[in-house]
Amino acid sequence: MGNRPPLLTLKNLRPGIPIPYQLRSAYLPYIIILLVISLLSACSGKAELALAGTIGDYMPLQTGRSLTYRLDSTLYPAQGTATLVRSHVVCDRVVGEDRDLQGRPLWRIVRAFRNPVDTTKWTDREQFLAILAGNTLEWVEDNLRTIRLVNPVREGYTWEGNRFVNTITDPARQYLDGWKFTYLEAGKAWRLGDRSFPETLTVRQQEDRVGNPADRSRFSSIDVAREVYAKGIGLVYREVRHEVWQPPNASSATGYFEPGSFALTLSLVSNN
Repeated sequence: MGNRPPLLTLKNLRPGIPIPYQLRSAYLPYIIILLVISLLSACSGKAELALAGTIGDYMPLQTGRSLTYRLDSTLYPAQGTATLVRSHVVCDRVVGEDRDLQGRPLWRIVRAFRNPVDTTKWTDREQFLAILAGNTLEWVEDNLRTIRLVNPVREGYTWEGNRFVNTITDPARQYLDGWKFTYLEAGKAWRLGDRSFPETLTVRQQEDRVGNPADRSRFSSIDVAREVYAKGIGLVYREVRHEVWQPPNASSATGYFEPGSFALTLSLVSNN
């Protein structure tokens, strides 16, 4: 029998083709870019995980603690075009510790208003509850339950602070819907007047503006809320403003602020 032709196999049909050196070199820039992206991602991940403390650091709660504030409250008269600011000195003091129905620790906080004439006299007017619910701090004020602080305390961390608030069937609370609480300036220094706090935590609760409030001929609205906490002290500043302006129309020749508009500023004066 004569010589047989070679057996045809996949290997025979597709022999190895040497890759030119120039082609291999062309991949190097892409490999370098991928390595750089990987390194940057790793560094970014480490930065995101950097903690600035815990809830207990920025909101220490012990019976007997007290903080004195200046409270500036802006009033919006019904169907009015002007506002009125009233200032008070108030003192928030932790009066006791208990447990709620779920067994979670809670603290009762009473707010007293100082008599404007006799500054030695104080009158208790309001009461709040602070509830430590695992990794969240719930705050109950005016029958509203909000999530003021959460762990981890980290720059850029976001949560739904008003998720317990009925914003669906309660028209007066609809403006609170969808607020995204966010940590800003975590662990950074902050100044209030002539007092400086070396480590603070800013919570931006809402920052929403529509139109120009200075232009009374057009509709405008403002919803701004933020709080600043100082490590080892607690809340040192609070600002809330909900304002809706209706321009002149068939029922009002001058325009007016909608009912429910309000604003307040709470600034720390002293603490024990």
